[in-house]
Amino acid sequence: AGEVEGLAATEIGDAVHALLEADPEPAAVSGDMAGAEEVSAFLAGRYALVGPEDADRVAALVAAWRASPLAARLGGLSGVRKELPFAFEHDDVLLHGRFDLFWREGREALVVDYKTNRLEGATPGEIVAREYGLQRLVYALAALRGGVQSVEVAFVFLERPDDVVT
Repeated sequence: AGEVEGLAATEIGDAVHALLEADPEPAAVSGDMAGAEEVSAFLAGRYALVGPEDADRVAALVAAWRASPLAARLGGLSGVRKELPFAFEHDDVLLHGRFDLFWREGREALVVDYKTNRLEGATPGEIVAREYGLQRLVYALAALRGGVQSVEVAFVFLERPDDVVT
């Protein structure tokens, strides 16, 4: 059996995260990395089986983030960190991961998680409630254990970046 051409959903997510991490600012609108031609070159250098529509999808998701209200909000804040690692122990279990974006000022924090899932008719709120409750809790606990008193955890599905779930 031959291999199927095209990126897996996890690879699409990985590519979008890598491109957004490379942006100079959380809400970067400059640069040409969101163009399909540049994205095609990036994908070809990173993955073995790139399909004909993969670059368009990745470029569209990156562009959706860049144009989103949440990206604009973060663009106005100083000290936003990308791919910030965290680790803490809870009930003898080590929990660790990375925040896609993390901002903190004083005792307040904002955690942003990009989602590249296909919504397939569901709302972002339905998907978060069904699939991401534990992730939301871990992110909140990580931030709270880091010394903040208040944390907003925001999931932004890049197919509908205006419908942020917090």
